[in-house]
Amino acid sequence: MIADHPAARGKRIGVRLPDLNSAVLTEGTVVWCTNHQGRSWEIGVRFDPRRPSDADRLYTQVREIETYRQTVADFEGRKLGPADAAREWQDRFGDKVLV
Repeated sequence: MIADHPAARGKRIGVRLPDLNSAVLTEGTVVWCTNHQGRSWEIGVRFDPRRPSDADRLYTQVREIETYRQTVADFEGRKLGPADAAREWQDRFGDKVLV
């Protein structure tokens, strides 16, 4: 995830992940944090979903974003990073319902 401020490794954080139907509110633990292009921080989070349904929704969203990222690379020749792919995917498809 991308943040404006760094987060300490091992810190528990709350995360809101907008998805196709509603926001997933979950918690996770920071596993790494690096400066991203001098403007923001890229944070690796190990998610700890509270309910199995949150884990399923999170997995589905990540899978959809990765599929989108690969499709863009294959058909448009654009190489998106994970954060850029997630933002673009959300802008384009965030209001659609998965079937």
